[in-house]
Amino acid sequence: MEAYSDYGTVLDDKECAIVSTDNMTQLNMLIPDMPEDEKVPPLVIYLFACAVRYDKEPDFVEEMIDWFMNDRNGHTS
Repeated sequence: MEAYSDYGTVLDDKECAIVSTDNMTQLNMLIPDMPEDEKVPPLVIYLFACAVRYDKEPDFVEEMIDWFMNDRNGHTS
């Protein structure tokens, strides 16, 4: 992914992304157009799940941030 425009980075047709918007308070998904008969890759579904849980489950988000910041290596800081 090396393409840029006046608006920022351009995703390739086989890439997707979660992007923070609204002063980094909201999430948006960027996905390529896919044929209806093409299977959605598991990673794309996972990213959608993360974005939905961010929007709907603040306790889950806090738990994940705590895990990432403290417990992910089996110890706390």
